[in-house]
Amino acid sequence: MEIMYVNKSKIELATTAFYGDVLDLMNMGVDIDGIEYDDNWTVKKFLSNSLLAKKRIETVFKYLDLDTKYLNVKIKDLSKVTFKYVLLSHALLNNVRTIVFERFDVGLSNKEKKNMYQIIKKLKNDGLTLIFITKDLLFANQVAENIIVIKNKKEVFNGKIEDLIKSKKNIVDMPPVIKFVECANKKNAGLTYTLDHKELLKDIFREVV
Repeated sequence: MEIMYVNKSKIELATTAFYGDVLDLMNMGVDIDGIEYDDNWTVKKFLSNSLLAKKRIETVFKYLDLDTKYLNVKIKDLSKVTFKYVLLSHALLNNVRTIVFERFDVGLSNKEKKNMYQIIKKLKNDGLTLIFITKDLLFANQVAENIIVIKNKKEVFNGKIEDLIKSKKNIVDMPPVIKFVECANKKNAGLTYTLDHKELLKDIFREVV
């Protein structure tokens, strides 16, 4: 399940990336519910469980840049990316205020991720609490300001993503851009640790000239 929501738990993890899995999050006392559906349902049937007016569904689809033509398509016939948006629309239609994105970035192309970043930005601006479960620090860096790392059911880090990188703690799988900086700095390159490829190129340019 790529979209879940917090049911009754009081949680203060707004705009947080969670480096672990959903069981770790539940072990922290977070009450999570999934979204039930049948692959043979049409999208319209899936969303009509909340007995909402068609106009409201169309409003949410427009908010997510999702074409209403998908309403008559069976869930099993949707692309993986479209299905992610349909799940998200379900949460929004049911007025969920705390949404859990479990490995939501998996299967997205770079272009699709950019579109998703814009949607996530709108959700945050509208006051929703978003929790991202991911193993990709680059994705986490784009969508969250804080990261919690769980290992062996224990919290081993809780703070800013840049502080995790600077700490050089061997508790997450660092992305290639960080490994590149580490290798370059071993040869006295003097590069700044960053997850932003554009900033890295600027830093390299400054060091060269």
